[in-house]
Amino acid sequence: MTNTSNRAEVSEGNPAIAGFVLNEPSWVIIRGIGPSMNLESGYIDDPVITLHADQYLLEDFNDDLENSITNDNWQDTLRSDTLDHWKLAPENENESALVTYLNPGPYKVHLSSNGELGSGLVEVYVAPYALPSE
Repeated sequence: MTNTSNRAEVSEGNPAIAGFVLNEPSWVIIRGIGPSMNLESGYIDDPVITLHADQYLLEDFNDDLENSITNDNWQDTLRSDTLDHWKLAPENENESALVTYLNPGPYKVHLSSNGELGSGLVEVYVAPYALPSE
């Protein structure tokens, strides 16, 4: 599995922004991490991630075409079972994650907070093959 991460400060009205480019269609797992960074203080306690694209995204094959997908708490994401399978489920219930299939192209992830502001981490994982069947 290929991955990249970006740690940055999140302040009021200024989300951390991480970008990535896919060269081929891929299953992607994106996580927004705060509490499990194990900092004594200064971390976002309720991370929210929003994936943005120039083209339409199709989240888990439902028929709603959107240019962005947001997640606040990882247990609420579609395919949360996949996070467990890959051992990528965030340690804290307030952290966020998305599992989605993306076409080639540029993408950006905004990391914000519903709570305390401070350091946060965006992680992007590209699955090396198809996800496990449900």
